[in-house]
This record gives sequence, structure tokens and C-alpha cells, in this order.
Amino acid sequence: ITLYASNGFSDLQHSNGVRMNEALAARYNFEESLPYSMARSRSDDPIYLVGYEERQKHHQPITFGLSVSYPLSSRLSLSTGVTYTRLRSDFTSIIRGSSISQDQTLHYLGIPLNAQYRLLHYGDLNIYLSGGAEADYNIKAHLASEGVTQYIDRDRWQFSVQGGVGLQYNVLPQLGLYAEPGVK
Repeated sequence: ITLYASNGFSDLQHSNGVRMNEALAARYNFEESLPYSMARSRSDDPIYLVGYEERQKHHQPITFGLSVSYPLSSRLSLSTGVTYTRLRSDFTSIIRGSSISQDQTLHYLGIPLNAQYRLLHYGDLNIYLSGGAEADYNIKAHLASEGVTQYIDRDRWQFSVQGGVGLQYNVLPQLGLYAEPGVK
């Protein structure tokens, strides 16, 4: 039986291409003193993208889980269990210097199915490969903006594959400490 927690190394930040090209914006009669809604082109059509930009920051997922392993042979075992994962992202819309920030949080329960193959066993030290798949179900999703929280539609099942290399040291026959870097 294994109890574990996992996380990644860094966050992902991104600004999208919604921002209007400066050369394109120069074609318009755009006065900085006008409010955003009053910006007009030479043909008197509104300019919607001048001074607009979107930014996203996706924080590393946090996962906790409990798994049970069943040995199939002296080297091969299967494991399954349940995991909880929290995903969080920040979205910022910048409109002519003013910004609107939103914080999205998604909560998932997952069922992993993994196989472990022991490569090396030396005393109390084990080195192994692991791989498998996981199905996660979104149990709660909300979006907060300016102190107001609204619950949003949950997405469908999410499926993923994973793999890694593990190093385990058995402190006691029933208790081991391990590190398992991998990708998912």
C-alpha cells in the first residue's frame, strides 16, 4: 500500500496573440485619451483589439494518492488506487492598461493502473521502471474574479499515460522510501 504526493518543477506562463500588431494599429486614428469603447478607425468602425492582451499562467498540478500493489512475479507487479488532483490557472485580460484577473481551479478524482518492473535488487535497494494509464473525473470546477466565485461546467473524463524510473530503499520489510521521477 502506498501513500504519495506529487508536483512538478515549474509553472507555465503564456501570452496569446490577441494583441494588435503595432504597425496595424498605426493605420488607425487612435487617440490615447479616448476611452477603449470610443476608439475608431478611419472608416469610423470600432477598433476592438487596440490595447487588448490576454495572459495565462498555469500552476503545477498537485496530486495526492493512495495505491495498492499486487505482485505478479518476483520482478513484475500491478498497482491501482485513487488520486486527487488540483489544477489552478490564472487568466488576465489587459484592456488599455486596465486588467481583469480570473482564477480557475479544477478538482479531479482519478483511478490509475500501473505496472512496475524491477530492474535491480541489491540488499534493501530497488531500481524499477513504471508505466501505465489513469482516468480522471472532474468533480468540481470554479472561476473566481474580483472576489466573486462562480461554478463552471465540468469537463468529461480525462485520460493520460505515464512512465517513470523509481529508486526505493526498504527501511523495514514493510516500509520503504522511494523517489519516482517521471512524465505524465
